[in-house]
Amino acid sequence: RRAMTSAPGQPYFEPQTSGDADSIALLYLNRGYPEVSVEPAPKAIGDGSKVELGFVIHEGPQILIDHVLIVGNQRTSRETILREVQRHH
Repeated sequence: RRAMTSAPGQPYFEPQTSGDADSIALLYLNRGYPEVSVEPAPKAIGDGSKVELGFVIHEGPQILIDHVLIVGNQRTSRETILREVQRHH
């Protein structure tokens, strides 16, 4: 919920909901789910003046990297490559 801009009591706004779906997908991508799909699933409640907002999430397989092999480097030292890999993970 922290990644979402939609909140209880706010008006339902489709572009904001799509942005929330993108934010949720990014969280999954950063956790190793490269095939994630997130679809908003709004549902009218009561007399239709309110919306219950949900999302259908298909994670797909999670991919985790155990270790990185560095081979073929001729111009850049192994230590420099390792430092950069650690900085961006």
